[in-house]
Amino acid sequence: MDEETKRPRDSSVHILLIGASGSVGKLVLEQALSRGHAVTALVRNPDSLDYVRGKPASENLTVLQGTPLNKDDLQKAISHIKTHPRPAVIVTLNNTAKSAQDPPPPGQCPPHLQYDVHKLLLPLMSQHQINKLVVLQALGVGSSWPNLALPIRLAVKYTSVHFSWDDHADVDRFVKAYGDDNDVQGHIKWVLVRSCMFSNGPAKEAHCYGEDGVGLPWFPSISRASVAKFLLDSCENDVWDNKTPVVANNAPKR
Repeated sequence: MDEETKRPRDSSVHILLIGASGSVGKLVLEQALSRGHAVTALVRNPDSLDYVRGKPASENLTVLQGTPLNKDDLQKAISHIKTHPRPAVIVTLNNTAKSAQDPPPPGQCPPHLQYDVHKLLLPLMSQHQINKLVVLQALGVGSSWPNLALPIRLAVKYTSVHFSWDDHADVDRFVKAYGDDNDVQGHIKWVLVRSCMFSNGPAKEAHCYGEDGVGLPWFPSISRASVAKFLLDSCENDVWDNKTPVVANNAPKR
């Protein structure tokens, strides 16, 4: 009997998944359903969910069309999970902005996509007493910056890639400050997962290098499936609550 089969029914979570059509988000969706969790996915285009296409409808999956940049759409999505005994939110958005223009040119991300989403999301979570938030971020955010490989640091500093890292950094600061200063309805337990460079392949053990990435090898990586598993594990348990774990498949040197 595998781990998912042995998991007690009352340990299931109802997850609002923001970013379900992305390369990591679709794996979170697939793994969450395989674990017996309920998922509400808020997506701009439901047809973009490859996992759903060609599969029979699942009573554990609700797909809502909308954008997390719209408060009404977020409110509707929150209403789907708020009555569950264990509601939670997982965010796997990826900002691919190429310029500071806001609103952006057609077909491009706004430069503050993730920050703007979290500014809407956290007050709604507080209002409905949803106190678990797991966010996919990146190595190099916040205190992990010195442990990002030098070539990538240079790319972040001198190319448009910096919009993504800047957005992550804004979310990092906002989530931490919100929990300290503004969460009057109940403390939100957040996990900001600082992932190393993505690779393909199956889910493997995700090794944690603290909150800063000290001891990481040169150019560490982690499979998207491993990241998805770690996000779900962090949603189910409290091991990394209010922390910023740096994760890689590379095992620490002894």
